[in-house]
Amino acid sequence: MDFAHDLVRQTVYRMLPQPHRRAIRHQIARQLLAASANDPRLHGKVVHHATLAGDSRMTAMACVKASNHCLAVFAGSEARAVADRGLTHARSLPQGSERVRLEIRLLTARLVALASSGDACPPSMEQELEQAIQGGPG
Repeated sequence: MDFAHDLVRQTVYRMLPQPHRRAIRHQIARQLLAASANDPRLHGKVVHHATLAGDSRMTAMACVKASNHCLAVFAGSEARAVADRGLTHARSLPQGSERVRLEIRLLTARLVALASSGDACPPSMEQELEQAIQGGPG
C-alpha cells in the first residue's frame, strides 16, 4: 500500500508549479531545522530540503551544523564533503559579516576534517581562509 501512496505523492508533487514546490521544501526545511535542535542527525535532511528550496543561507548554515556533527561522530570525509557543499552556498550570499562567518566556520570544518583524516592541507586553503577573513571573493 505504501508503494501506491508514494507514486501518488510523487505524481502530485511533479504536477505542482516550481514556486509551490520550493515553498513546500522550505517549510519542510524549517520544520526539520527546529527538530534538529534535539536530533543533530537531521542536519543532513535540512541541507537537502533547504537546497531544493533554493535557500542558500539556510543550506550553508545547515552545512555548518551537519559538518560539525559528522566530525563529532568521526565521519571526516562526510564532514569535508558537507563543508565543501556549504561553501558553495555561502559564497553565493551577498558580501557581509554573515557570509564571512559562514565561510570561516565551513573552512574550519574542512580543515579539521583534513587533519583528522591525515590528509595534507592543500596550498589553496591558506588563501581561502585569508580571503574569507578579509571578506573577499572565495
